[in-house]
Amino acid sequence: MDVSARQWLRHNWVMARDDSAIEAAACAVTDARDRDDRAGEARALSTLGQALLNAHRVGEGRYICRQAEQLAVEVGDRDSDDQVLTVLGLNPKELDELASQDGSWRDFLLDSSEETQWFASFQDARSDEYYKSGFRSNVSYRADLFVELAVGFVTVKFLGPFAEAFATKLGESLGESAARAIGRIRLLRNHRHARTDLDVVLPESTRTTLVLPADFTDAARLAAIDLDLTAEDVRGAELHWDVGAGRWRSVKYALFRDGRALWAGSKAGNLAII
Repeated sequence: MDVSARQWLRHNWVMARDDSAIEAAACAVTDARDRDDRAGEARALSTLGQALLNAHRVGEGRYICRQAEQLAVEVGDRDSDDQVLTVLGLNPKELDELASQDGSWRDFLLDSSEETQWFASFQDARSDEYYKSGFRSNVSYRADLFVELAVGFVTVKFLGPFAEAFATKLGESLGESAARAIGRIRLLRNHRHARTDLDVVLPESTRTTLVLPADFTDAARLAAIDLDLTAEDVRGAELHWDVGAGRWRSVKYALFRDGRALWAGSKAGNLAII
């Protein structure tokens, strides 16, 4: 076996090991929540954060660790709090000394700026390694970067329980766990033009996009969860919410005026503006 083949096998073995650790930790989080064991949930979240960091999914790992740390503080579980800080490469004893001098150290060290990345356009974001794998690339802080990209577990920060329910249903349709499915989700927010895209990277790198409406109602959320993203007319499509019909439609069936979708009505020539 040549060197390249051995490297390929090792890479895939490491990826499979990391995926298994992430899925096991995510299951432990769910079990703790089902038992209403908040201290156990904090510890499980810490383990999940560690697994994500080990897999080089830094943005997701730091986000989950922040959730674990906040929960540990809320329940007064110092051991869990220390565990999270250690996962983040911080020394709890040294932090105690800092706390006696300036109480703002925690906010600084647990800053959330590394949870997302910024780009000049959706195209730039989608072509970046961070979009493809969740692996953090070079970070830029130029003033012209106004597209924010959240990957995997970090989408929960912006979409709340909807992201978890969406990932669960996606996992069921693909025959995989919710933890693996949520790793397929990307949220792109254009802060200049007020557009938000929810991308799902399906097997064989096929991308399906839901363009989220400004008023992302419960009806739109429930319909999104019920979508079969593996269906032929949905897979690989760009979908917009049709308010009048109460359903998601592929962009190929729409016309556009001033950036707004116009859906062909049931009668010839009739258009309903959404």
